[in-house]
Amino acid sequence: IYWHGRDRQCRPCLVIRLERLGAIARDRERAVRAVMYTLEYALRYAMVPGRVENWVVIIDLANVMSVISPLHIGSLVSVATAIGTTLEKVYCGRMVWIKIINMPGGALLNRAINGSIPAEKKDKVGFPRDYKEDLAKHFEANQLEQRYGGIAPDLEPAETYPYHFFPRPRGELAVRGPTHSDALEMGATPSHDEVQDVDDFSLHECTNLAFHEGQLWDNSSEHARRRWLSKARGSSLTPASA
Repeated sequence: IYWHGRDRQCRPCLVIRLERLGAIARDRERAVRAVMYTLEYALRYAMVPGRVENWVVIIDLANVMSVISPLHIGSLVSVATAIGTTLEKVYCGRMVWIKIINMPGGALLNRAINGSIPAEKKDKVGFPRDYKEDLAKHFEANQLEQRYGGIAPDLEPAETYPYHFFPRPRGELAVRGPTHSDALEMGATPSHDEVQDVDDFSLHECTNLAFHEGQLWDNSSEHARRRWLSKARGSSLTPASA
């Protein structure tokens, strides 16, 4: 279980390779602890509040039947359900999508995996047949290992930590031109034709740090009131708010 690269929206990508889980795949407590450690790392070091607050997941089932006995399918489902419950209750709203790739053809495993996915989450789970083509729609090539259609080297188990993040995950989106905030910093009034107009445009680009931090409307004294009143009058507020 490791982080590797980011998609074009700068969301970190969690890679889970079941063939490498070994005994932990049959131990619910260890599996949940490993997942929580990995996700807590991302929350602390891989997120940008207000800009990047979600992650995406690749679950690779390559060679899973060669290292996991069919007799252990039941315990694997139990572990998967425990992890799913943890994700839903502790990290609700963080996952954007899951791509399950290299799915073995056995009906038993298919039923087990589909049965462990909550009905309301099935729209976030995909089983792409041509996963390299599918992942190329979401990632720049330098963000993915070669086994997933990228150009980054494939990692051995001992090479996955420290986690790997790479520059320029946005690719062309990062070089399309000035944003609204760029134009405002240059003292210009941006027009529709002068700034980028892309699907992932964020309103955060229209505001500065002071706007996000806000102001405390302290009415404890006249002196405290004077410190913020003039700025509040110049803010984009409705008459009722002012």
